[in-house]
Amino acid sequence: MAYETLLAAAKDLPEDSIYEVISYIGYLKFKDQNSVPSGNQAKKPERRHKKRTLGRMKEIIKMADDFDAIPVGFEEYKS
Repeated sequence: MAYETLLAAAKDLPEDSIYEVISYIGYLKFKDQNSVPSGNQAKKPERRHKKRTLGRMKEIIKMADDFDAIPVGFEEYKS
């Protein structure tokens, strides 16, 4: 019954519109092949790393005492 309705509706369409219908049918077939099996919800990607926490690198990375001092060789660029 649905095919007969589709064919009856397609008979009245111009040729350009029929190509659009064919393209849409191809899209529907593609969508069905690539659909997610568990409903419409996409699966979240797995994390490669553990959750980030503050202060994790506290003992490894240290700031220099003269952090704001001009490095050697760059004195001439001081404004």
